[in-house]
Amino acid sequence: ELSLFAFRVEPPGHADPDGLTRQVLARVNQKQRVFLSGATIEEAGRSVFVGRVCVLSFRTGPEHIEALVEDLRAAIGQGLSGGA
Repeated sequence: ELSLFAFRVEPPGHADPDGLTRQVLARVNQKQRVFLSGATIEEAGRSVFVGRVCVLSFRTGPEHIEALVEDLRAAIGQGLSGGA
């Protein structure tokens, strides 16, 4: 039961995972069904950008998490295909 977790979109061979992660966050937030934040963290001696999911409300239900996963999946697919 985590209330906060970080993720990074880092497909093999992708030149700019920070940029891709930022694009994914922007696409998800643009839909306005859920809101994701981001942060720069230190990982193995380098700064990397991660997306963050934070669930604080007791009213958050499975339907909200399903909307998050659906929007993330679509945004990542658009980012990998180069879609606008």
